[in-house]
Amino acid sequence: MVSDLSEKFVDSFMDTYIHVKDYGYFSTIEINCGNDWMTIGMGVLNRIFLFPKAERNLKH
Repeated sequence: MVSDLSEKFVDSFMDTYIHVKDYGYFSTIEINCGNDWMTIGMGVLNRIFLFPKAERNLKH
C-alpha cells in the first residue's frame, strides 16, 4: 500500500517537474523552475551527468 502511494507521488512529481528530451544518441534532462524549464544535465550511454551548476544548486 505504501509503495503504491509513493510510486504515484514520484510519478506525479516526475511528470510535473522533470522532462527528458531524447535525441537518439543522447538526451537532456530539464527541471521545471516556476514558469521556465532549465536544462540540468544530459544522458549518454545509460549514464546521467548533471551539470556542475545544477549539482551545486541541488545541494543547497
